[in-house]
Amino acid sequence: MSDETPNPFAWMTEALCAKHPDKDLWFPDSHAPGYMERIRKAKTICFQCPVQDECFKYAIENRIPDGIFGGFGPSFRWVFSRQGNVSSVRNYATIVNDDKAAAEQAHKRAKQIGPSAAARELGISTRALYRAWNKHHLEAPIRPRLSTRVTEEQAQEMFDRALIVGTAQTAREFNLGPQTLYRAWKWFDLGTPRFVKDQVS
Repeated sequence: MSDETPNPFAWMTEALCAKHPDKDLWFPDSHAPGYMERIRKAKTICFQCPVQDECFKYAIENRIPDGIFGGFGPSFRWVFSRQGNVSSVRNYATIVNDDKAAAEQAHKRAKQIGPSAAARELGISTRALYRAWNKHHLEAPIRPRLSTRVTEEQAQEMFDRALIVGTAQTAREFNLGPQTLYRAWKWFDLGTPRFVKDQVS
């Protein structure tokens, strides 16, 4: 009989992120250029990972307050943790249907990025979200209209530019009003760029 104690962290060697050259992808800076794109890339890799469940449960059990683990950020992990014994991250469709807090969290996210995008982010079907919202008496979220047609790529480009020169200057360069920029950034869930003006001594 072997006296070796099983390594509870052996699964980490199988994680796709462990083999990825950019480990910071799973801990994105919300004020850095390309923030949302980095999140999408990280989550896409997570949902293909063979140890997604182990990673997700590790983050919950250790109450890790930041980063993306098992395809989910801190806020969604908190919702999962309310369930107590989470056997699999892939059972979110059941959780969002049974737990009103989870449905409300998904509802809040859908109001920001739309039901379809929220469903993809959660790894479940849009139909499952609508069923949960109907069960918990939550009206289907309506994403606010963006009056000026701005693509996600353009919004990201303007966001990155605003980090360097500020919102007012960016609006002038793109011949748009500042409020249009803010609406576009909100529409694509980019947040508000933090412009830090260089100090010349």
